[in-house]
Amino acid sequence: MRWVAALAAIVACCAIPAQAAPFVIDGDVGLSSLIALSDGHLGTMAGTLEAIAATPDVQTARWDAVKGPLRQAAALNVSAIVTFARPDGSYWVLGSGKQSANIADRDYFRTAMSGQTVIGELVVSRTTGRQAAVVAVPIRNVAGTVVGILGASIFLDDLSARLKREMGIGSNVIFWAIDGTGKIAIHSDASNIFAEPGKMSPALANVRDEMLSHDGGTITYEYRGAQRTVIYRKSAISNWRYGFGIVH
Repeated sequence: MRWVAALAAIVACCAIPAQAAPFVIDGDVGLSSLIALSDGHLGTMAGTLEAIAATPDVQTARWDAVKGPLRQAAALNVSAIVTFARPDGSYWVLGSGKQSANIADRDYFRTAMSGQTVIGELVVSRTTGRQAAVVAVPIRNVAGTVVGILGASIFLDDLSARLKREMGIGSNVIFWAIDGTGKIAIHSDASNIFAEPGKMSPALANVRDEMLSHDGGTITYEYRGAQRTVIYRKSAISNWRYGFGIVH
């Protein structure tokens, strides 16, 4: 056990009677569950898009052939905007068709066009203006040439809320994840999404620096007048640093 004491968190669930003893979550177990659930949603979306990208219809890189399979991705996964883009950065969105904007300048677009899958890049969606994590996969034709990409912008507030429901955590338990720049991707308090810890307080700046400097560990700090202890670990899938902890 990496913590001296386990994280005590009462699961807010009607299946547990009010008089029952609190359900105790060990820090490692809680953190592992958070990572598995969050990365699971991102990874499942990537797997769905990769499977669709490998189908003959989608390999033609024509919107009329792509939009049908894309509906499957939207139906099977977490709340997201699903898209198809051509090599020039023009793109189409399921439900609204071709967009006037262009995404050729997006890092995830360039990475996917180079033949790599992207999982977890943070953006403000040009379609909706909402904060999102992008999953993007290349489309290759029968000759192996990348002829476009499939993408999904997963809404971070929806993902955070879903993780809270799936984990059933109590009000004194906190979680979040930061990307490689230190920006908050998900948070148990959705108002913190996309915030930069270094601008929130010196203590949170130190937390950010430690999390970015190590692949895992435990840190205790004070924020908003309360002491907090958090266990954290870097994900091998999204490369986010996830934290899971308790407010004392």
